[in-house]
Amino acid sequence: GRSLDRAAATGSAGSLRYELDLADLPLPPPVIVAPGDSLYFQAWHRDANPGVTSNLTTSVQVTFR
Repeated sequence: GRSLDRAAATGSAGSLRYELDLADLPLPPPVIVAPGDSLYFQAWHRDANPGVTSNLTTSVQVTFR
């Protein structure tokens, strides 16, 4: 699923914090995260160093307890 409702700047630190509603993930069909579920997350980013470009971060696997 994609969560396109938020855009944020990382600033000079290059880090981003994004909070998800685990009872309303943007997946088809909408799902509620249950203990033992594993989901993967990554972010799309743009940069202008030295030219304008975009890329994806490395994905992170999260297993919920």
